[in-house]
Amino acid sequence: MKKKINMYMIAVAIIAVLATAVLILSVFDGIIDRQINKDLKNLSDVIVSSDDDYRDFNFGGTRVTVTNDGGGIIYDSLGINEPYSREVISETAVKGEHFSEQKENGEKEYCYLRALENGNILIVSTKSDSIYSLYGESVSAVAGIIIIVAVLCLLITRVLTDRIIKPIERMADDISFKDQPEYEELIPVVNMLKEQHENILNNARVRQEFSANVSHELKTPLTIISGYAELIENKMVDEESTVRFAGEIHHHSDRLLSLINDIIRLSELDSDSVEMVYEDVRLADVVNDCMDILKENAVRHDISIETDCDKTAIVTGSRSMLEELVTNLVNNAISYNKPGGNVWVSVRKCPEGGVELAVKDNGIGIPEKHQERVFERFYRVDKSRSKRSGGTGLGLAIVKHIAASHNAVITLESKVGKGTTVKVKF
Repeated sequence: MKKKINMYMIAVAIIAVLATAVLILSVFDGIIDRQINKDLKNLSDVIVSSDDDYRDFNFGGTRVTVTNDGGGIIYDSLGINEPYSREVISETAVKGEHFSEQKENGEKEYCYLRALENGNILIVSTKSDSIYSLYGESVSAVAGIIIIVAVLCLLITRVLTDRIIKPIERMADDISFKDQPEYEELIPVVNMLKEQHENILNNARVRQEFSANVSHELKTPLTIISGYAELIENKMVDEESTVRFAGEIHHHSDRLLSLINDIIRLSELDSDSVEMVYEDVRLADVVNDCMDILKENAVRHDISIETDCDKTAIVTGSRSMLEELVTNLVNNAISYNKPGGNVWVSVRKCPEGGVELAVKDNGIGIPEKHQERVFERFYRVDKSRSKRSGGTGLGLAIVKHIAASHNAVITLESKVGKGTTVKVKF
């Protein structure tokens, strides 16, 4: 970056020097032209207004010529008998005066032609080196100036570049971005980097916690299964205990299988590896299909389920994912309820637009301090109850992912001992 800035600065300086030189030459060339023409006209005024014979004047290097109206030479101060163009002479005779310039071999010839009262034409001319030819002669000096300017620019740009880059390098060294950047233009970049850095750290923490939780959750049922199987294998239990241990093995195997299925499902949702088909879905039909599956679980827990669904409420989404979302929410409401409790499931259109799914229960509720974290993976408010109910701690995490994939917003309201309400607005 420093090299690029140095090169750009040197290039800009050289271009600026050359452009300035060309502009100055153009301006001075115009000034010189006007001044010479003015001097020639003034000399002609002196000659015309003088009472003395112009043939006696000493004009130095200036050529003074008098011609007739046909261009023939009457007098020439330098003794040159080359006739002038008849067209120029005729134009001067008509207009009264005429300026002309001609370039030849790096020189400019300036002429001022003036019509006299006797019909003759007075011509005052001089030659001068072109300012551009002078510039050509000073190429070596200009090249030297450019080299000096380039060296000075290199030294100055090194100092300036260090000063410009130094705050950026300090910011790069301090990955925590504690200090405010010196340049206001970098504030949006720093804020974006801060957010990305925090997300990376948070994702790393989540992955670490997830790995630790998965290891623990898998280890517990596997240890129990291995222990019971070893007792049965070594015939260390009676027939009655064997049946009970087999039941425990079956129970923990189901829990282990459920956990593995939930982990696989979360991985699929995280990676978006499974392409989902989104279509218009009647949410009431999804709820009714889920209720048919969940009836047995509700009866087993002595829970009553009531539904109130608007059949005209349509959402755009994946039917299978929506069924998974409803199933997880209602299963949670059943599992964390009281015997004889109730679960209410409703679907309605919102006045401000959209569709809202609500799952409400009058169960044990969630303490306020835990409410923000219940959608985290493996987070459980009551770990002992979760294990008894066979919960994996991933149900609400899956719900969160599915809601996010449908651009839905989840809200949770809960009071301990009174119940919980989860709303998903599509």
